Amino acid sequence: MRYSLKLLAATVFLVSSPVEAVVTDNSSVANSSSVAKSVVSEELKIAQVEGKKQRKDEALRLNKLGLQQLNRGEYRKALNNFEQALVIFREVRERKEEGAILNNIGEIYRSLGEYAKALDYLQKSLAIVIQVGNKAVKGTILNNIGQVYFSLGEYTKALDYYQQSLAIHKQLGNKPMEGTTLSNIGNIYRNLREYVKALDYYQQALAIHKQVGDKAGEGKTLNNIGLLLTAQKKPKLAIVFFKQSVSIREQIRKQLRTLPKQQQESYTKTIADTYRNLANLLISQDRILEAQQ
Repeated sequence: MRYSLKLLAATVFLVSSPVEAVVTDNSSVANSSSVAKSVVSEELKIAQVEGKKQRKDEALRLNKLGLQQLNRGEYRKALNNFEQALVIFREVRERKEEGAILNNIGEIYRSLGEYAKALDYLQKSLAIVIQVGNKAVKGTILNNIGQVYFSLGEYTKALDYYQQSLAIHKQLGNKPMEGTTLSNIGNIYRNLREYVKALDYYQQALAIHKQVGDKAGEGKTLNNIGLLLTAQKKPKLAIVFFKQSVSIREQIRKQLRTLPKQQQESYTKTIADTYRNLANLLISQDRILEAQQ
């Protein structure tokens, strides 16, 4: 934005007199100059605010686009947009948004299996979130760090981060994330073959998913219980839970039919394991016709 400053020159007339020279009062000139400087300063402030808002809006747009691409599994495209947004948020000194973007980048690297990079970004995100005092986001990031350690098979560290996350979500009454974290803790105990503890956490998670209407979480936890029962050599009971999981996920798929085909396919990929698990168990029980449905 360009600004033109019109400067008014004060003309000083010196009047000759046989008695004395009349000296022009310079205070009015000084006042005019002061007013002009004040106007310029105010205009510059407005320009800076408007410029910062435009840059922030652009970063928010890039972040939104990146999230859409992340959900579609377009990780490299999402990463490019997140990195651009990060530069802008740092430029305009928006620490809260910077922390959120760092978390999003960390999630991309986790999805790509680049766990060292994921941890680096998530830890940086956590430091900023603690600094700005955003407790709800802190709970989410702690859960995400736990996810990385779970993927690395470092279950003790994962459990520690999950427990911290769970405590925050309980304190804030964030039921959806509480349910998600409980299910994640159940996964740890399942992998440690502590099946009684695992089932207890799954049941707590399932109750919350139903309470808040979190169909995606409910479908995922039902699948996890199916995996638990499979590990316990209880295929018939596992099939019951896998079928419940598939039923809920089919409901979600129907609701997604209005979305672009690419997004529908992305969701299908995320739940493909449940269908395979169910089909494999049905085949193992000689229930071929059911497996083919």
